[in-house]
Amino acid sequence: MRLIAAELAVALLLTAFATLARGGGHPGHGTAPGAGGRSGQGGVGSCPSGARSHSSGSSMRELEAERRDAFQRRNPCPSTGKSYGACLGYVVRDVAPAKPGAAWSMRWMTPEEAQKAEDERY
Repeated sequence: MRLIAAELAVALLLTAFATLARGGGHPGHGTAPGAGGRSGQGGVGSCPSGARSHSSGSSMRELEAERRDAFQRRNPCPSTGKSYGACLGYVVRDVAPAKPGAAWSMRWMTPEEAQKAEDERY
C-alpha cells in the first residue's frame, strides 16, 4: 500500500513539474487544431478541468473576471435582473468570512457599501 502511495506521489510531482516547465495553465490547451477554445465539449485539446478556455498562465484579472461572471450567472443583478452584462448601481465584491477558517464569498454591494467594507478591512 505504501509503495502505491509513493508511486502516486512521484507521478503527481512529475506532472506538476512538467506543467510548470511548459508555462503553467492546463495541459494540452490550445495545442490541438480545432480545439476552438470551447470548454465542456470533451474534444481534443479541451481543458480537462472543464473550466472556460484561457491562456496558459492566466492573469489574476482574467481569473477574477471569470469568477465574477460565474457569480453573476448564479445571482442576477439586483437592479436589472439580468445574469449578464453591467449592473447599474451595484458591484460584486468578496466578503470576508465571519468565522476564521470559513470560506470567502461574493455578493452584490452598492459602491458605498463596497468602499466601507474595503476601509474596514484595512
